[in-house]
Amino acid sequence: MSIITGSVDDSRPPEHAAAGDRPVLTVRAAGELPDAPVMTAVLQDALSAPLDVAVAVDLSAVTYLSFEALPPLIRLVQHRPTGLDVVVSDTVRRKLALLGLDTSLPLRPAFRRDERR
Repeated sequence: MSIITGSVDDSRPPEHAAAGDRPVLTVRAAGELPDAPVMTAVLQDALSAPLDVAVAVDLSAVTYLSFEALPPLIRLVQHRPTGLDVVVSDTVRRKLALLGLDTSLPLRPAFRRDERR
């Protein structure tokens, strides 16, 4: 698993619609997210970001998401009712759909290389 956190981007890319005119803090994870401590580590910067900074949680490269890893993500959504996007892979979207969370979380599909033209 790899974690990249804390990159603030003032360019407001189009895939981060929650940003509006705010800078975007992007946190990324790849590989497996097996439990709450790992997800908490991924979301640490997002949980402590000021509310005037939009947050994008990029889970588009996650290949495995356990049910145990979901509570920190749900806490982030509760803490940030606006200014949040969660970019997900098909794997993550399917897991969230099993729980009915796909309709209550601010999910955005990951872009595929052939869609970015």
